[in-house]
Amino acid sequence: MKRYKSMLFTVVFLCLFASTAYAENHWEWKFDQADGQATVGKMAHFSGRLLQNGQAPQQPLDIVITAFSKETGAIIFQTKTLSKTGAFQFLFQFYDGSPHQIRLEAFYHGQNQAIASVVKEVEVTAIEPPMDTKIKSFLFFMLVVFFAMMAGVALAKWRQKRWVNKMA
Repeated sequence: MKRYKSMLFTVVFLCLFASTAYAENHWEWKFDQADGQATVGKMAHFSGRLLQNGQAPQQPLDIVITAFSKETGAIIFQTKTLSKTGAFQFLFQFYDGSPHQIRLEAFYHGQNQAIASVVKEVEVTAIEPPMDTKIKSFLFFMLVVFFAMMAGVALAKWRQKRWVNKMA
């Protein structure tokens, strides 16, 4: 019976120790703004704070934001910022109208193991550019092609003239 008492005491002690360790490292993402809808060509906002046990973190954090295309799984955008208070703010644009996943990860500054992460879904609305923008872009493209062709013709004539002069 005595042996079981010490085993029970050990189990109770280990359970309490595990819950205490969990309470020390409880991380919570508080978003001031996290766009769930975005439009191509317009800024998407992600800002907020990462709290440790309801307060600012005790150590500086590296916060990494990564945007993935849900269709291909490719990384579209990734950046890292140093935060001394756990606050973060990211502004960026999407360039296609497919749905994306945004992953935020926090690391202690200079370390490689994530201490907290969260994933958000973003629906991106594609827009068609106005007709005047399409026409301007097409005319600019044609102008560049025209000048490149004229430069090529002039270069060919110059080479031919130089070659003829060498032969004479």
